[in-house]
Amino acid sequence: MAGGPGRAGSGAAEARPDDTSPGVAILEGVAAELDDVERALQRLDDGSYGRCERCRAPIDDDRLAAHPATRLCGAHALAPPP
Repeated sequence: MAGGPGRAGSGAAEARPDDTSPGVAILEGVAAELDDVERALQRLDDGSYGRCERCRAPIDDDRLAAHPATRLCGAHALAPPP
């Protein structure tokens, strides 16, 4: 018996992950990363890729190489949101 002797309910409901499972967190992280990449592709299409969304200054090449989907320059990435 999967649930052990004397244990009722060893069905799938016990094995089903809830919203706090590591798998759900991983999927949410992947979905957020995909959204970032899609936004970066849109910025490529509209000509704004590589410019900070707050101040419109160019984003440093090293920062873009490390984080290609970044939307903010180094100064604004560290600053609190407006």
